[in-house]
Amino acid sequence: SRLNPNDDLMWNRLGIAYSQLKYYDEGIAAFKHSIRLNSKYANSVNNLGSAFFARREFKKAEKHFKKAIRMDAKEATFHMNLGSLYFERKKINEALIEWRKGLALNPDILTKSTAISMSIAGENSFSKDKAFLFARIYAMAGNAPKAIESLEQALKDGFSDLNAIQRQPDFDRIRNDERFIKFMKDALFWTSPKQ
Repeated sequence: SRLNPNDDLMWNRLGIAYSQLKYYDEGIAAFKHSIRLNSKYANSVNNLGSAFFARREFKKAEKHFKKAIRMDAKEATFHMNLGSLYFERKKINEALIEWRKGLALNPDILTKSTAISMSIAGENSFSKDKAFLFARIYAMAGNAPKAIESLEQALKDGFSDLNAIQRQPDFDRIRNDERFIKFMKDALFWTSPKQ
């Protein structure tokens, strides 16, 4: 930053580093400086939203996620972040809509280790409900392995309503997949009350 104080990309990266270290005030200042240098750089706007999200300032986070989406609606991470914010605020349908958009734009968004998404985790990052929602999204996309992986995570986290899986039309696309059939048989065994 000292060598090139007018590099908006560098200020964005600095904001990410501060935010990952949980120095949110410094991260917010860096993102704001990046935006002042380049008001069209949507990543800084999104990351500013992520820093506000981490501080649980949800209204400010939502404002910035939506602004980033208006600037670049084809960036999957922005939709995933907005979906996570909705999930944290218990707006499940809105969360599903945004997560579906994100996955449609980038089917690997949840598996990329290099993807920078500071807010997607949220407080409920490993909740059974979130895992079940991701399973529904993957199933609708026809991705049986990822749907099953998410269902396994949901079961591991305490999800036990196998009837919900049977009733949920989102799973119709993978219902006849051998891997899904095997998963359901195994899940029935693991969740059945032991005599």
